[in-house]
This record gives sequence, C-alpha cells and structure tokens, in this order.
Amino acid sequence: MKGFVLAGTNSGVGKTTISIGIMKALKKRGLKVAPFKVGPDYIDTAFHGFVTKNPSHNLDLVMLDKDTNKELFCKHINGGKIGVVEGVMGLFDGVDFSLENGSTAQVSKTLALPVILILKPKGVGASILPQIKGYIDYDNKIDIKGVILNETSEAMYEFYKSPIESKLGIKCIGHIPKEDKIFFGSRHLGLVPVYETRDLEEKTDKAADLIEKYIDLDYLIGIESKEIKPFKNNFKKDKLRELKSISKGINLGYAYDEAFNFYYNDNLELLEEIGVNLIKFSPLKDKEIDSKLDGIYLGGGFPEVFAEKLAKNQSMKNSIKENLNQGMFAYGECGGFMYLCKSVRNLIGEKKEMVGFYNFDIEMTKKLNRFGYVEVDFSNGKKTIGHEFHRSRIIDETKDKDVEYGYKIEKIRNRKAWKEGFKKKNVIGGYPHIHFYSNLDFLENLLIKINRSREK
Repeated sequence: MKGFVLAGTNSGVGKTTISIGIMKALKKRGLKVAPFKVGPDYIDTAFHGFVTKNPSHNLDLVMLDKDTNKELFCKHINGGKIGVVEGVMGLFDGVDFSLENGSTAQVSKTLALPVILILKPKGVGASILPQIKGYIDYDNKIDIKGVILNETSEAMYEFYKSPIESKLGIKCIGHIPKEDKIFFGSRHLGLVPVYETRDLEEKTDKAADLIEKYIDLDYLIGIESKEIKPFKNNFKKDKLRELKSISKGINLGYAYDEAFNFYYNDNLELLEEIGVNLIKFSPLKDKEIDSKLDGIYLGGGFPEVFAEKLAKNQSMKNSIKENLNQGMFAYGECGGFMYLCKSVRNLIGEKKEMVGFYNFDIEMTKKLNRFGYVEVDFSNGKKTIGHEFHRSRIIDETKDKDVEYGYKIEKIRNRKAWKEGFKKKNVIGGYPHIHFYSNLDFLENLLIKINRSREK
C-alpha cells in the first residue's frame, strides 16, 4: 500500500484542481485510487469521488484522534489502492501555531506519508529558494519529496527548476500552465459543488491531460515512502458491538440530492456497518418520505440555492412535518436544520417557505457567522468535536416556545461559548457538523432516540 500528500504553501495555489487531475490521471492508468481530504470538507471530497469512482474520506486530527485517523486511512486504502491525500490551506496551517495543530503537515507525520508541495510563483525570482527552504526546514519530520509549480510557463519553469534542484536538493516534478478551461467556480470560500458544475467530465479530463503532459506521474507512482502497514486497534470494537445491538432493524432515510449532500462518508458507512438500513430520498424531487422509515437524517448543503424548488415541493414538506409532529425522529445538520425551519430569506429579502417544523425564520448573511471547530457537550458532560461553517442565522431563537437547547458549545480556537442543538419532540437540529467517530456516544444517543420514537 502506498500514498502521498498534496499540500500547498497557502490557500489558493490550486491544490484541488491539481489533486483532481492527479487522481483522474492515476485512474486512467488503471490504478485504484483511494482519495482523502484533510479537514472538514464535503465539496472537495465529492470531486474526488467523481473522478476516482471511490468515496473520498476525511482525515482530521482535530475531530479525530491519531489512532482513529490511522485506522480509517488503512481501512480505506486496503486492497492495493494508492492513497492520494489533498491537504487543507497551507501545509502548516491549523487551529494554532504549534506543530500539533491538525494541519496537513501533522497528518503527513501521523500517517508517515511523503509530501508534494504545490506553490504558485508570482513576481518572484531567486526568492523562491528561501520560500521553499522554509517549508523544508520548518519541521524536519515532514518528508517533502518534490514540488509542483502552478500557473507557470514552460520558460519560467525551466528558469526555476535547476536552482531549486541543485541548491535545495529537492525534485521539481513538473508545472501546470494557466488554463482557464479547467476553472472550477467558487462559493463561500470553496468550490461550487459537483452537482452545480457544468461540463465536469470535460474539465476533469482536461486536468488529467495536463497532469500527464506536464507532471512526472511515474515519479509520483514510484515515490519512495515507508511501507504502509495496516493499523489494527481494538479500542472501539466493544462500542461498535454495542451500537449493532441497538441499531437492528432501523430504517433511516437520509436526504441526498443537489440541495443536500454534505455528509462525512465515514458517517454513512458506519451506519451501514452497524446494521442501519439507509434509504436515500430527495427533498427536491420526491413527493413524500418512505412510510417504512423510523427516522430521517438531513445533512448539510445549500438549501438557500435551491430554496425555490424546495419551497414548491409542498407534498414533501407536508410529509416530513406531519411525521415529525407525530413523533418521528430526525437529525438535521446546518443546511438540513435550515430546511426544517419555517423559512429561508435570501440577501435581497425574498422569503421561501420550508418545512416549518421549527418556528424559526432563517436569513442569509453576507459574511460568515460562525466558522471553525467546536466542542459540543451533547449529554451532561459527554463531548464531541464538530465544525461550523455557515452564512446564515436564526432571526429570533425565542420564537419557538417548544424548543429546548441540546448542546453546550465552545469554539476551540477562542473558547467562546453558546447554546445550540434545538430539541423538539424527537428531533434535534443545529449548525454543527458532527463526525460520528469523534465520540461514538453521540451516535449511540441518536440511535436510542430512534428506538424510543419507534416504540411510541
């Protein structure tokens, strides 16, 4: 088993486009690619899955401990796959300025993976050398095996290549010229999702062709790295057995369409592994939820983008609201929570009616309201780590008199605290996205709620 990390000197250097191109080029050569993304991301992982035809998984040393990251990485790379890990932000960027900050660098150390550094030279000559050297020397436990220069002409690449290799002793494995045809649009500090990107096959083919032409793919495939041995740890086996015993026979619907598709793949796979029968449904297209469901899981997404279509599907909204009022379980995260509210109002004041289970009106905002990792106390001192990233807010949290708070939240970076997790009947929703492997007790609580609602 082999693998490597694609890391940037900073955000905006083209990591995702190059990662997508490399993944597809490797796939075209007949290799089995296991894609990964560092950090709490759902959009990049969807692009990875599109080009590799394998689900992409998140590696996260803030939400998950080192052993869990190792365990999940080895689980997904098993079967002769090559692991391609796309980093997040700059190589050393994390929750603080330490070397144990959840950064791409720390992930590469934890998994003993070599790193390919991507940078975009602009307005620089010989100064590129101390820039690269700084990344090499900052933490000598990071194994940087090569550099890729993005948006660089052939002439400029040749100008940089010889001094980088001779003075720094690091291989230049290629460059990418500027190509507007493979531009992927952006929104909210991220790419426009797969489902909204036009000509995606053509664009990803173009990216793969550029990789084949300008990048030494043979070097990447044969890159020297320590042998990745399967990591086996039994510390969660008892808990998984316990979860299997209480999940038997559960039929759980999960919203999945253009509006709702922000899920950690490990969450969905874990639910299936413990015996939950997952049933996909579309709030955009289906008329109602399946009558045999014991509960629904509404992940994040962009309900504000599809607000008009969601509002027009009255039969689905009625079906969800009636079932929840009768006691059905539901768990909503961010966009899924917004959908369960009364309405969503866009930036110019247009209001679209949503399910209306919560008597909350949501308004979109021009800036991020909350962004970052949060510690979530979900049950009298039981805590898990989640992530918030949203440009919306509740206009008046006191408007629904039947709601109780289910979470006590502290932001990890500055310990700012607030209450969230809106509990009503057998429904809990809020803005945090939770990775179930962060604390399996959180998932256990959800399963217990489903069983209680089934009994009623």
